[in-house]
Amino acid sequence: MEKFYKTDFKKITPKAPMGTRVFDLTQILGAEEIPEVDELSEILKDKSWS
Repeated sequence: MEKFYKTDFKKITPKAPMGTRVFDLTQILGAEEIPEVDELSEILKDKSWS
């Protein structure tokens, strides 16, 4: 990875997650294509998971 981008993909439910989580970004974004990393980091600031 050449550069890191700050984001804030928040968990909205209480308690720590059990195990590892893998996210399907096409489902989260509602799109077929995943944008460039800098744009993705901005989009995830407005998203959350449970």
